[in-house]
Amino acid sequence: MSKEQEHVNNRIPSYEESIAYQGTIGPATERSPRLSIQQRNRLKRARLVNDLTCSQIEPAISRHLEDGIGTTVAILIPSDVLPLATIVSTSNITSPALPSNINLLRLSKDDYRSSFLHQPAVVRDLASALTASLVDPVKFQLSTLASANLPPTEPLPASPQLDQRNTLKYMTGIADPDKDPTGSTGNWNLGWRDDSGPAETTATVHADEVTVCTRLQDVTFRVENEMGLLESATTKCVWCVVELKG
Repeated sequence: MSKEQEHVNNRIPSYEESIAYQGTIGPATERSPRLSIQQRNRLKRARLVNDLTCSQIEPAISRHLEDGIGTTVAILIPSDVLPLATIVSTSNITSPALPSNINLLRLSKDDYRSSFLHQPAVVRDLASALTASLVDPVKFQLSTLASANLPPTEPLPASPQLDQRNTLKYMTGIADPDKDPTGSTGNWNLGWRDDSGPAETTATVHADEVTVCTRLQDVTFRVENEMGLLESATTKCVWCVVELKG
């Protein structure tokens, strides 16, 4: 490479050239908005709950409701509680006593493990999502599409720096206990505590046409093990009761 070519390649671009280059950068290369871990968890939970409601729960329940049956139950078995080779049906359930019109849904996706389905927020969201899908399917589908897209958010602000003078005042007993700048006294709500009390695993949603109640329920199955012997297996399932009014 000649010195003249090297000089051309190493020269500083002009202002006009810099502006023109910035205009060629597409939106995909721009820095995407940053979401907090709570926002990402809520978005993922909404997406999984809505998908489960649309693809499995609502179709199974609607078959009974369309036949004029007033009350039906859907039992959701997490994907990780029974061996994949184990075949189960309502006839395998020994406890609790089953009402009529049961829908046994054994989930297969790894997303629907017991660690997800047993969350109180998931139990509550399932009741709300199932009610919405039965009462206003069009509106529910629109909200499902919206939950699949990440909303634009502002970048997270930088963590505030502790005031060293206030910290020293607290450690020496000068400051009041409720003025702890470190948050170590437990009097400050830093965002991850829930003041509403212990988590509930039961949710009931009432609408004009339908009532939906979801809860965690111990269900005992009588199944064959790998040796062909019958044994009992008890696991927590999500129990969804849908009552059609009128």
